[in-house]
Amino acid sequence: MIKKHYEGNSKRALNIVWNAAGRYDFEPPFLAFYSNGKPDQYFNMIIGLTVKWFDISQIEAFFDNYSYLKKAQEFDSYMWLAIENCIFEKEKVSRPVLSALRIKRAKEFYETVQNYSRQQMEMQSIPVYNQEEARWAYVLGKKVVLLSDREKKLSKALLLNKDLDTEGLIQALRSILKEYFRFDTDKVTKERKNNVNLSIARRLQSILYKKNKETETLFVRSGSGSGNKEGSVTLSHEDHFINNIETLQKNRDYIESCFGSCIYTDEEMKVLEKDICTNSDENCHVWITNGINKNKTIKDAKAFKSIETFNDQINKNIAFYNSRTYQIQESIRNLSAQINTIFESYLRCLPQESKSGILESSKAYRLSLMKDTRVFLNEGDEKDYKITVDILLDASQSRMNFQESIACEAYMIAESFVKAHIPVSIKAFRSICGYTVLENLKNYKDMHSHGAFNYVAAGWNRDGLCFKMLDHLYMDEEEQETERFLFVLTDASPNDSMPIKNAGAGLRVKEYEGLAAVDDARKAVQSLKKHGINIGAVFFGASLHLDNVSIIYGDDYERIINMRQLPDAVGDLLRRLLQRKSL
Repeated sequence: MIKKHYEGNSKRALNIVWNAAGRYDFEPPFLAFYSNGKPDQYFNMIIGLTVKWFDISQIEAFFDNYSYLKKAQEFDSYMWLAIENCIFEKEKVSRPVLSALRIKRAKEFYETVQNYSRQQMEMQSIPVYNQEEARWAYVLGKKVVLLSDREKKLSKALLLNKDLDTEGLIQALRSILKEYFRFDTDKVTKERKNNVNLSIARRLQSILYKKNKETETLFVRSGSGSGNKEGSVTLSHEDHFINNIETLQKNRDYIESCFGSCIYTDEEMKVLEKDICTNSDENCHVWITNGINKNKTIKDAKAFKSIETFNDQINKNIAFYNSRTYQIQESIRNLSAQINTIFESYLRCLPQESKSGILESSKAYRLSLMKDTRVFLNEGDEKDYKITVDILLDASQSRMNFQESIACEAYMIAESFVKAHIPVSIKAFRSICGYTVLENLKNYKDMHSHGAFNYVAAGWNRDGLCFKMLDHLYMDEEEQETERFLFVLTDASPNDSMPIKNAGAGLRVKEYEGLAAVDDARKAVQSLKKHGINIGAVFFGASLHLDNVSIIYGDDYERIINMRQLPDAVGDLLRRLLQRKSL
């Protein structure tokens, strides 16, 4: 059985839930966080009290009915507003502190909203925001301002009474979804039971909680921890070791059909795998490609279907860009200007110690005391820096809901460095059938960055092995004097179907997920830094994984909530990496 691990903010949120529930033998289906990653004390208490009053397995099954929808986050917000009032009415007499916490929570809502920028307000789900504002205005005795009769009726419908049992609560929630959002959970449940061949894409679409809109509170679907339900943050792991030669060849053929031929010979790849597919990555394989040859005939029906899906997504990426051309080009101009300013400062001749020049006052004492004449500063010699930038994209299935925006983000970053005359590459990685595939979407010599639109999410992500592969490739290159920058666009949730084989433990294995996977990625990042690679992350993911990104990358990361924040995030990250380099 896969055991789920918690730490940091996630652990604090979990403790609040456990304390409110009065039991510690379960993993809650949800945890609540503010958008900055801080646990939401009041709503985590509501989640715990929900476990106390209701059959949580039935509540969880209800949420699972719509977990595959793009609007799942918005539905979650409405449903928890409804449950909140019901739980509060049940507990307010026996638990007086709950009233004080509720009022505090309402005040925090307004304090947070006052600090929102225009961009943050634009990214809000306005209908959800209106209902949240109505609820907290109601709690504080303020006038509730809603725009339409429908919103007013919905606001009243979300004030569920205290007399409901589990069956009554679920029926009330179903009625809200059906009446106000035209979503019939009973009908969907029957359809899904009859449709045993529900598409893999739809199942995997809900592997992780997807956040399309920034809301003041983030309800993170933590699932059962065993990865066997839609909405869970972890996946079940199967087919651990593939020793059958026929199966290995079949998997290799599928990888080549889907992603293109390997750019290295079999002998070279054997050398690479011998060096990096060891210890925790034993029995894994790697594949490096420049993408599929579109003129090549694909005979494998499974691969052909996958390629059709990939092509559809590429067209969606391009359409997404075309609909936002002005915004993206403005961001490119912004980031390019920042890059030029940053590197002009960095490349400026640094002062050097000298026997003449400007006296360095902090070292003046050395002149008389130690007879050291090198206490002056003189302008240093100009240095010729060779700089390259690599953009690495997590292309695992957990990024499915964000493919268009990630493709455009990669394009924005790459084009910004191109305009600054700095060589830049774009790479994407994912793990399928035991292979960690590194796909080159743009090479240094490409004069444009349109290859970013070939980004497609599929499979798993074995971050540690990908970093080891890049580390090895960097060391093999002839240009050792190059200053390298590696920017990783990630949700900081490494997870792979191939497990970790414990050294010295025979056939005992543990899954590549949770803390084990995070620590593996951390070690690989430390190795890159040790070898002089300036690596940093742009984090775009659920608050549940904020602890992970901090563990893996230390302070070298920036979090973004939407695409508008990308130029400043990359600029700040570049400054931080350069400042650390100069220390």
